[in-house]
Amino acid sequence: MKKVLFFLFIIFGTTIFAFTGESMGKNAADYDAGTVLIVHYHRYDENYDGWNLWIWPDKPKSMDGKSYAFDRTDDFGVSATVKLDEKHSRVGFIVRLREWEKKDVTTDRFVDIPESGVAEIWVIEGEEEFLINPEKIDLTPRVKIAFLDSLSEIFASLSAPVDTKNVTPEVLVNGSSIEIETFEKADPTDVSVTNYVKIKLAKPLSAECVSEELSLKIEGFLSSEIIVRKALDDPQFFYG
Repeated sequence: MKKVLFFLFIIFGTTIFAFTGESMGKNAADYDAGTVLIVHYHRYDENYDGWNLWIWPDKPKSMDGKSYAFDRTDDFGVSATVKLDEKHSRVGFIVRLREWEKKDVTTDRFVDIPESGVAEIWVIEGEEEFLINPEKIDLTPRVKIAFLDSLSEIFASLSAPVDTKNVTPEVLVNGSSIEIETFEKADPTDVSVTNYVKIKLAKPLSAECVSEELSLKIEGFLSSEIIVRKALDDPQFFYG
């Protein structure tokens, strides 16, 4: 059954979508199965080639896993309906690229199966937490985390790829923008676009700045605070 996008609205630059599921009011017997897991998967670049699911029963007894293809598209992205013969109370899943070339997230994830025997989830690229309520889904790309690793360098992980040649970030100290020297891929082996970026400041921050409010803005992404990390290894923070 096709998912229906029934409204969209924007709040402060955040795009909120609302979807309907296909499992409402159904039980596993309606699918001729003991347990059913419906997985919807969204990638920001809309490239789903080679991505698939690895599913295994986890409770009450852990069992061997098996791969399942995303076999249809919907307004959210792609989806798959996994039917298991036996009744299970919890099922594990991994979204992977082909035969373990890559995982969407590194951790194993688990879905509690309700009494109906049918669970339906929505999974967003790079987000460890999945959604069970499709009524308000935020698909806006975001700066997942940003670290100040020296007084002049910031490393950030993004939920979606960015072309560092065509986008200019903004670093703010207490709301005031400071000058940036370069914005580039943190991993030089990445091709054209990347989820992991490095920002070099035109001038190192003063020691006093590490206790101020630091934030990172990138066009098209939700902003993030900058966490002071390896910058604290600078010799000027050692006394004695």
